[in-house]
Amino acid sequence: MLSKRLMAVLDYIGPNEKIVDVGCDHGYLAKAAVAKGVQYVQLVDNKTMPLARAKANLSAIEQDANIIYTLASGLTLVTDEITVACICGMGGDLIASILEESKKQAQRMHYLLLQPNTKVEHLRAYLSQQAFLILDEQWVVEKEKYYPILKVQYVPDTLPLSSLEIAYGPCLLRHPSDTFIAYLKRRRTELDTIVQTLDVSSQDYAKIDLQIQEIEEVLHGIKENH
Repeated sequence: MLSKRLMAVLDYIGPNEKIVDVGCDHGYLAKAAVAKGVQYVQLVDNKTMPLARAKANLSAIEQDANIIYTLASGLTLVTDEITVACICGMGGDLIASILEESKKQAQRMHYLLLQPNTKVEHLRAYLSQQAFLILDEQWVVEKEKYYPILKVQYVPDTLPLSSLEIAYGPCLLRHPSDTFIAYLKRRRTELDTIVQTLDVSSQDYAKIDLQIQEIEEVLHGIKENH
């Protein structure tokens, strides 16, 4: 059974793509992709146990697709056939470091599907610096936590993101979903609670108060334009 996050990632994957799942864990995404019609999957992890679990989970369908298991770091040993890279369930800073480590492999993909658990702003900033265009972004809520999913592609002449786009996502600012709006409202409430515990003269107070104002402006803009 796929999590809501991985279901949303799967929705982006076309049956004719050849995918790599980096940090494959139990191999659930690859298994679901094969069920969807994907004929070529590579599962990558830098630890032997996740690969062993994935192989056990996919053993019954190995006749249905070309399935490769690779002990490696990130995209370093991805095969030339791969067209889509899925990097899910880790920090945005780690995802950025994986892309940096294997930039040429990342650049040649049809697209990459990235699902950071934390530090999405760090990831967006990196993508902007390295000319990866965010084609789409959505947020899903799972077990009362909000998670972003980004579909990106290397486009050499893409324009850099503004600071507001790095903070909130260019696609979401243009086409905000109900889930994204709910996330912003909850984040504002969380920051309101934190700021009430701080000394008004402190640097932390000023920093958080600025974030609250920014979220208010984003929400106001969404209300005005949609």
